[in-house]
Amino acid sequence: MIRLNAASSQKILDDLFKTRNTIKFIPDVLKNMDRQQARVFLDTYLRADGFEGCKITTTDIDILNGLQQIAVDAEYGFTVMTREPTIGKKMLYVLRLVDHQGTSIMEIKKVDYSGIIWCPNTDNETVVARRNGKVFITGNTPFFNITMDLEVPSTLKDHPVIIGGEYQSETYAEYQAEMNIINEAFAEVMMEGDATGRVFTFPIPTYNITKDFDWDNPNLDKLWVMTGKFGTPYFSNFVNSDMSPDDTRSMCCRLRLDNRELIKRGGGLFGAHPLTGSIGVATINLPRIGYVSKTEADFFGHLRKMLVLAKDSLMIKRKILEDFTEKNLYPYSKFYLREVKNAAGLYWNNHFSTFGIIGMNEACLNFIGKDIGTEEGQKFSVRVMDFIRDMIAETQEETGDLFNLEATPAEGTSYRLAMLDKEKFPEIICANENDCCNGEVPYYTNSSQLPVNYTDDIFEMLNLQDELQTKYTGGCIEKDNKVVTDKGAMKIEEIASHFKSLSPIKALSYNPKTGQSEWDLITDAVTINVAKHHKIKVVAERGIEITTSDWHPFFVMEKISFDNQCPVCAKPLKNVKAFAAHLRHSQTCREKYVRLARYEVVEKRADELRKGDYILQNSQNLLPEKSSLDSDSAYLIGFFIGDGSISEFKDNRGGNNLIRYKTRFFSESRPVLDKISDILNRLFGCQVKPIRNDKRSEKLLEVSTSKKAVSDFLFQYRFFAGKKAYTISIPSEVKRLLSKENFYGFLAGLIDSDGHVDKKRGTIEYYTVSEKLADDI
Repeated sequence: MIRLNAASSQKILDDLFKTRNTIKFIPDVLKNMDRQQARVFLDTYLRADGFEGCKITTTDIDILNGLQQIAVDAEYGFTVMTREPTIGKKMLYVLRLVDHQGTSIMEIKKVDYSGIIWCPNTDNETVVARRNGKVFITGNTPFFNITMDLEVPSTLKDHPVIIGGEYQSETYAEYQAEMNIINEAFAEVMMEGDATGRVFTFPIPTYNITKDFDWDNPNLDKLWVMTGKFGTPYFSNFVNSDMSPDDTRSMCCRLRLDNRELIKRGGGLFGAHPLTGSIGVATINLPRIGYVSKTEADFFGHLRKMLVLAKDSLMIKRKILEDFTEKNLYPYSKFYLREVKNAAGLYWNNHFSTFGIIGMNEACLNFIGKDIGTEEGQKFSVRVMDFIRDMIAETQEETGDLFNLEATPAEGTSYRLAMLDKEKFPEIICANENDCCNGEVPYYTNSSQLPVNYTDDIFEMLNLQDELQTKYTGGCIEKDNKVVTDKGAMKIEEIASHFKSLSPIKALSYNPKTGQSEWDLITDAVTINVAKHHKIKVVAERGIEITTSDWHPFFVMEKISFDNQCPVCAKPLKNVKAFAAHLRHSQTCREKYVRLARYEVVEKRADELRKGDYILQNSQNLLPEKSSLDSDSAYLIGFFIGDGSISEFKDNRGGNNLIRYKTRFFSESRPVLDKISDILNRLFGCQVKPIRNDKRSEKLLEVSTSKKAVSDFLFQYRFFAGKKAYTISIPSEVKRLLSKENFYGFLAGLIDSDGHVDKKRGTIEYYTVSEKLADDI
């Protein structure tokens, strides 16, 4: 016997168990031992408190579970048996350790099973499990996807092939016949299935469908037979996408990664395409958001919160993954990503963080009462997808990481989330609502797909899904020149990268024939590689800097010079002095000359520009004549963008605990707030006036109202209640309703909030920390 003194005992208790009370558990430090340490521990435990050399008894379930975990680390097999207590009332557990790794199978048989199976996912696709006291290793089938090119991709067709580690004179374009053989052989193998004739669930092949796809190609016959027999492949639809097959890599879960973003990161195509993927997918439960939201503002507010949580979780995972790779816990990935690390400083720099969605159809049913196949459901779904895409753009600019949006298949999640939601919200609508009422397990439709059995017309399905499916993409934002379009001020790279999904899109342009500004349809947007010595940098007033090619055209305003005749009546005149005398004596010529243009517009190449030239800027109002938004309401919105807020509060009068909203307008100018008060009182039936409500400021006044009509009016234009925001913009709903009639009211509201008019110079300035708002204005 070894007896420890009190001090030594207390040290062991404090260091190992963090307690001096009765010990009835295995401390965590013992659950993380290596194989040799775990074996030493168990062998010692057996000598001290075991019997028959391999059995340990305990009445405590926590100690039993801890010992089993250590047995797994020690690579021992084990069984657990129970014995009825002979003394006392506690069940006796007998843990028997065995030093062999395999267990022979005694019987295999088919059983009828209609419940749910659960699949825990780990990086190596396996888990150590236990059933009826027996431990075993189980896992998923290796889960991977391959993208099959049917023709040589443009990125490889001119590259020399490599045979025996050496470049050859032939290029990949000369091996189309071999590609056909490989594709046919793959289809034949997949059609055969496994040993019992069942479908190979993996690998999942993906084939790209483009506008010029040759549907009648006889080399594809076996592909169609395979598709008809098992439905095995995924097909990536590029017909109406903003990407081409060369731009993407298709992963599992219908995840498409935009390789153009990798090129922007400085990697080029070589070494970039295969070295990408997604570090993980955070799936947003849309049906629950639809169920708990009462207004569209509520819906997008909840959605924003979930996307922020998704972003945070993916950033944490990216940080941990990078740390684990540095510590050699992913040796293969570390080896193959070493060039990415050398170029960017991070192994996973070229990998995307992915937002996924589930149950768009059920979100529509719960929120607007109509499914995704209806016109209302389609329009709402597009707004949701656009909102997520905008959030992705913001997130990429904020974090510098690559983000994208995925069409989540949600094999297990579709059931799990629906079951959890049904437990908490019994009235929530699921995809199989009628069957669910009869005892079936509920589920949600994956991503933004149509509900199961919605239609047997594939062309109807494609038409309904076309606009939604092209929303699944990721795009990086880089600071560069912006173009004024009918969809807002947009970066030129964004237009070029997403031209197909943005089309039709118009840009503000100048027609040299008519001398008028006009909205002109953008017919194409391309990227041109310009050699360094061919670039021209133009620096103009008010901080304008434009870098472009030397041949790029500019429209320049040049003063019309006197050409020895009157520009009105064409009378010959000797010089400018004679022309001035002529105007004094001819009232008709004088009146018409005042209305004549003093400048003409001349087109120049960038390398023809000279210091002092005036670049033409727009000076015409191209807005429609009228809209449903009146001038006073437009003024209110303009002022609210600058100096307004909405706050949420609980009204517990009468014990109802109602959620209500207070709308506030702030200013140091009483006349301005008098105008705000007048509009609120006339249009919304308020009874408000300016008050001083801020002890920190003697000058600051406010107008506030809890009138529901006011907050509802602002909510319909996608303003939200919440904390002060620094990324505010002019909502698209407001932009669409601006007209010649209400624009100056809207502009006046903006100026009266955060603007300034310089009466001496005749200029207007507006101050904002939001780049997006500056672009919108």
